[in-house]
Amino acid sequence: MLKTVEDISSTKKRMLIEIPADKIQAEMKGAFAKAQREARLPGFRPGKVPMSMIVKRYGSAIEAEVLEKLVPEFYKSSVQDSGLTPVSAPILEEKYEYKPNEPILLKIKIDVRPKVEPLNYKGIVIKDVPVTVTDEDVQRMLNAFSNERANYEVSEGEIQEGDLVSFDCSLDNRQEKDLIVRAGASSPYPEEFTKSFIGKKTDDVFQWDADFKDNDKLPLHGMKGLLSIKINSVKKKISPPLDDEFAKDLGYETLEELKDKIRENLLSSRENQARNQKIGQILDKLIETHNFELPESLLENELTTLIQEIKSTQKDNRGEEQLRKEMLPIAEKNVKIGILLELIGIEEGIKVTKDELEQELYATANQLNVPPEELLKYYMEQDGSLLRIHNKAYTRSVFSKLLDYAVIDNADEQVASENSKSSKED
Repeated sequence: MLKTVEDISSTKKRMLIEIPADKIQAEMKGAFAKAQREARLPGFRPGKVPMSMIVKRYGSAIEAEVLEKLVPEFYKSSVQDSGLTPVSAPILEEKYEYKPNEPILLKIKIDVRPKVEPLNYKGIVIKDVPVTVTDEDVQRMLNAFSNERANYEVSEGEIQEGDLVSFDCSLDNRQEKDLIVRAGASSPYPEEFTKSFIGKKTDDVFQWDADFKDNDKLPLHGMKGLLSIKINSVKKKISPPLDDEFAKDLGYETLEELKDKIRENLLSSRENQARNQKIGQILDKLIETHNFELPESLLENELTTLIQEIKSTQKDNRGEEQLRKEMLPIAEKNVKIGILLELIGIEEGIKVTKDELEQELYATANQLNVPPEELLKYYMEQDGSLLRIHNKAYTRSVFSKLLDYAVIDNADEQVASENSKSSKED
């Protein structure tokens, strides 16, 4: 039973928990009786082994087993009685010792979720994020699709921007053969070098003053001076015409149907981007208007995770101390947002349904371009649950509530509209 709760800080508590002697003895009695019934020792019939032998042979193990059962039970019930929400594993500050007919006192330290009062999240004013898709946007996507399916054909004419050029290059006693460059491109060669090919033809020879001494990513690395360049061949990109046949190759009946689908996809993508921008505004204002202490363990876990991600995904020469200093504000923001979203979800009574969980699983699988079954297997192997998917679905629901409660400020649009109207009248 819970005896006392001591405030170490707003997010750290010390709990004094008592396991009564009569409860311990009742559990011990039952455990020893069970061991006697199940014991199989030479010379004794089942269930007839003397209790003294059970105590001598199995006593320590039985006592440990009973305490391993009772301690978590009383900790859990005490937490419920306290009304606290632990955010870290409990730390036993002092070792306890079992003595027959005496209670056990547990002194436990825990980090808890802070209470945030008042919790203000309704009526947050945010700027609108207009979403439009123009004909030019659709045409750009069509051109991109066409370029992806382009072929290269040998050209005898003058080199134009975008043509692929094969060339030989020499400087002093060094020669490089059959190099490839895209005329007018800025990668991997400098743009001024690739533009020097424009207007030339196959078999032309020309010179270019180069300095590739410090560029170790190029085949011409180390060359500095007047290069002699001979063009071997030129290939021009030939893109397929944008017509109904092109659309059919992509699985659509007509070009107009393809355009409609492109417009639909662009609109959906931009609406999602706009939604995320609005959510970002809301989160920034939630952080600004709520000040509370962060649980030490949550902050440390988030900081450790951020540092591990940096070290695992990129080469980084910063030391541990520097990384901790630079990542601390980000970790603080992440933890604060996490706590606020959880509390808002509780306030709104948000529950994740089975259908929502499945939808989130399929959406995540689609984003990662993996079968849902493989993603499900991965999560189950990682932690034996769909907790991460559940948390994503929960957060999505909280975001939807926040957007419902948000107030859109269209002042800038109104000013622009009035200015436009005024200029027309003039």
